[in-house]
Amino acid sequence: MLGLHAQAKSVAAPSVAPGPVGTRRYEGAKLAIERLQQLDDASILPVCRTALYSHGRTTDVAVVLCHGFTNCPAQYALMARELHRRGCNVLVPRYPEHGDVNRMTTRLEGLTAERLTSAASEAIDAARGLGRRLVISGLSLGGVIVTWLATQRADIDRVVALAPAFGLSHIPFPFSVFAAGVMRAMPWSKYAWWDSTLKEKITPMHAYPRFPIRALGECYLIGELTISAQAPLGGQSRTEMIFALNPKDPAVNNDITAQLSDYWNSNGMMRSTVAWMNEFPAMHDVIEPENPHECIARCYPPLIDLILG
Repeated sequence: MLGLHAQAKSVAAPSVAPGPVGTRRYEGAKLAIERLQQLDDASILPVCRTALYSHGRTTDVAVVLCHGFTNCPAQYALMARELHRRGCNVLVPRYPEHGDVNRMTTRLEGLTAERLTSAASEAIDAARGLGRRLVISGLSLGGVIVTWLATQRADIDRVVALAPAFGLSHIPFPFSVFAAGVMRAMPWSKYAWWDSTLKEKITPMHAYPRFPIRALGECYLIGELTISAQAPLGGQSRTEMIFALNPKDPAVNNDITAQLSDYWNSNGMMRSTVAWMNEFPAMHDVIEPENPHECIARCYPPLIDLILG
């Protein structure tokens, strides 16, 4: 069985004053989130810093939203505000080395699957006291990370993984694993542009226009770890797993995700369903407000329905 080289680290439980259980849990969560926010120094764009949308108390539902590779919490700002308007406390954590004020930064060099998953687990630790029920959702790399969390933890009520990037598009998974291994063997200095024509002019301006190919290979490693996870999975008894898949998405391999969902169900490993988002356009990032082809009015309502159940 594949596994991480080290256990994910947790945020230490902060000391809070005595009070009603709900109040103590909320105050503990708030202090833990403040510790995460202290990682966001002047080198991080203000819109890219870990964001908490809070009602100042524990709510029925707390939501954690996980952004995509090279993007930042600004990607989920509008959806977070809408979920907050509907009564949720919402946490949008920033991944390590994302959100630099310099879009051409080299700080992604050295980013590993272990660092990403450890940071994600810390965010869940911090968010536990925000709501009586915890829902997590993410896009692309975020979709993979929230699925990995479901295999590791028993304290998540619902997971909505949107277009998770488990493997390269349109090729069988074993070939994708091989290709990702080649990526991880590359020097950190080997970069690729998201768009070789637009290069640094690509939007959104809060996201990086390029990335170390080796770092992308580390992102795919999280998917490999998730798919190879053995029973019993952390979320087996509690978590409701939903894969939100766009059949017209050009960037991910939906077959891998659908097969994983079927495998978990047929083996009793996780309650898992696939929600086919047939109304979505032929694009991958349906969340980003600054996408020049943004489809918020069309895509947010069904996704929010899945998150809130």
